[in-house]
Amino acid sequence: MPNRDARMMSVSKTWPKVWLGSVLLAFPFFLFDTGKGLSVSEVILAVYILGSLSIWLVHALATGKKLLRWWGDFLLVLFLALSVFNVGIALLNDVELLDWISEWAVLLLMLYYFPLREVFGESERSLRQLLVLLAIASLEAAGLSAYHYATRTGSGLVYAYQILASRSRLFGPVFVLAILLGTSILFHVRSRWTKVLLTILVLINAGGLIQSFTRSLWIPTGASLVLLLAFLTWPQRLRYIAATTVLVGAAYVAGSIVAPRITQIGLRLIEDRITSSTQLTGGDYSFETRLIEADAAEQYIRMYPLGGNGIRAELLAWDPISQFTWQKSFIHIGYVSAMFKYGIPLSLILFCFIILFSWRSVEQAWFAWRDPDAHGFTPTTRSVAIGIALFLPTLYLTILTAGFFDQRYGNVLFAIAFALVSIVSHQCQQHTTNHRHNSP
Repeated sequence: MPNRDARMMSVSKTWPKVWLGSVLLAFPFFLFDTGKGLSVSEVILAVYILGSLSIWLVHALATGKKLLRWWGDFLLVLFLALSVFNVGIALLNDVELLDWISEWAVLLLMLYYFPLREVFGESERSLRQLLVLLAIASLEAAGLSAYHYATRTGSGLVYAYQILASRSRLFGPVFVLAILLGTSILFHVRSRWTKVLLTILVLINAGGLIQSFTRSLWIPTGASLVLLLAFLTWPQRLRYIAATTVLVGAAYVAGSIVAPRITQIGLRLIEDRITSSTQLTGGDYSFETRLIEADAAEQYIRMYPLGGNGIRAELLAWDPISQFTWQKSFIHIGYVSAMFKYGIPLSLILFCFIILFSWRSVEQAWFAWRDPDAHGFTPTTRSVAIGIALFLPTLYLTILTAGFFDQRYGNVLFAIAFALVSIVSHQCQQHTTNHRHNSP
């Protein structure tokens, strides 16, 4: 009987990890397979991902698992619960029920925060397993992005506009998170093989980020990588600067030798993408589009400030790129989009949830910098705390520019980032408590 009980306990701990592992590895395909309408593969993945999540949540509640640990958890659940009532407002604004369900269901992906925290937060070994799965998922995303790019460009790539038109922006924030976590962990591991693998991981994701040609991600990523220097020792800083200089130089030399024309076109396009960011009107039509959308949405928000206009409700806005007036439901500025769809009160609950987790993340990074031993940080939890805090500028900027709350990848990244924050907090508390009990 004791052996049987031990086996049952082992299975009960292993299968949730197997399930979450399969979901994490399926996420890149689920996020990538987007477009007009729903494909068969999307429906199958959605049923598996959301259906298995529902089963886990029901089982967790039935077994008395305490999921709401602090105010951040409560605000997340409160927002999702109250968002259900948005369906009535949407129907009054002529939104089809299936359209509303398809977008509202995307919000439920944030609930993966709970199983990720509970299953991979029990020990540092579990946290490392989660990090390995995230690394593999980022490599899948990079592979899909490269395939998409190669398919669209074909063999006739000769002009700069073809490079830009063929880019894939979907996984940009995923690459940023992988780069920041990988670089942070790189300086806190001892194994040379692990350092080599992490370097390869960072370089592949950096390639994916560059290929996206998303300047709103390049700038905060560069700033975060510079800010990382503050968390390193002087010898680490010197190695970091030297290695970065060598890698960038080697990449330029290799590109100039293998494909000189494409390299020059790419560099010129990168320069143009960055410099055009300073031309907020008359040159940067993407920025103008966002301002026009926000201005149009503000009028609707003023009319319905409390309940909003409903998920998938449409507004009329001028598009300076196509020179047409569009009737659209997508608004690039996520903060404005949330208030337009959910109303101001419900949006504030969502914003407060994000701010609370962000504050906890910044606090962790501060403790990890000032006195990691006193606050129970191990090398793994310290590097994760720093990596997530450095990701926050990208998170907030992506919400500002890419309709984050409406996107599958946005809500998945929410779940992953906030789960890592909670896992680090819990393990640091455990480490500190155990140290106090073991002290004479």
